[in-house]
Amino acid sequence: MMATRTLQFPQGSAWRQRVQLQGRSYVIRAYWNDRNGSWWFSVSDRDDERIASGKLVLGYPLMWGLRDDRRPPGEFFVVEPSQTDGADPGRDSFADGSYRLIYVEA
Repeated sequence: MMATRTLQFPQGSAWRQRVQLQGRSYVIRAYWNDRNGSWWFSVSDRDDERIASGKLVLGYPLMWGLRDDRRPPGEFFVVEPSQTDGADPGRDSFADGSYRLIYVEA
């Protein structure tokens, strides 16, 4: 069974945090885009050099297809534990706990 980690999603419309994933340090960012009504995400290496970025979409592997030796070996997903809505996360979806950003180890 693969280990799964829920990443803390601080309140607010934008945040940055340093995390350890499988023995390596990364910088994770997320921000809410009012114009298109969606969350955007990026992961950078320990020197804050961007590895990948994109829209946070429910159930979609956020690092899918990325070929970069610096990337985390696992995968990020947005999940909806209650499985009631099925839509992409809204402005308050992470703060109220109805959605989570998880990392699944390789």
